[in-house]
Amino acid sequence: MESARKVAETVWIGALIFIAAFMSWTMWHDRGVGPLFAQHLFPAASFTGMVLGVFLLFHQLWALGFRSLQTLPFWILLLMWLFAIAIWIGLPRLLGMVGVHAAFAAWHGLGMLLYLLQCILGIVLVVQRR
Repeated sequence: MESARKVAETVWIGALIFIAAFMSWTMWHDRGVGPLFAQHLFPAASFTGMVLGVFLLFHQLWALGFRSLQTLPFWILLLMWLFAIAIWIGLPRLLGMVGVHAAFAAWHGLGMLLYLLQCILGIVLVVQRR
C-alpha cells in the first residue's frame, strides 16, 4: 500500500510540475498557443488531483487513523485537494459568469495563484516525506 501512495504522489505532483514547466515554456515561445493547451491541461491536472487526493487522504487515514489529523502531510494533502476542487469546479464557473475583462483577469490570477500554491505544497510534501 505504501508503494501505491508513492506512485500516486509522484503522478499528482509530477503532473503539476510538468504542466507548469510546459506551459511556461509554451507561453515563452508562442503566446497564442498557450491558451489552447491550458484549456485542456489544467482541467486534467485538477481532475487528477481530485481523484488522487481522495486516495491519498484515505490512505493517510487508513495508515494512521485519526492520528493522521495531527500530521503535516495530511493537511498538505487536504489543502492540495481543496485547491484542485476549486480549480476544477469553482473557477471555470466563475470565469464563465464574468463578462468584464478586469474581473476575468482577477479570477484568472486567482486560478494561477491556487495552482502555484498547489505546486509549492506538493514540493513541501515531497521534501517532508524524505
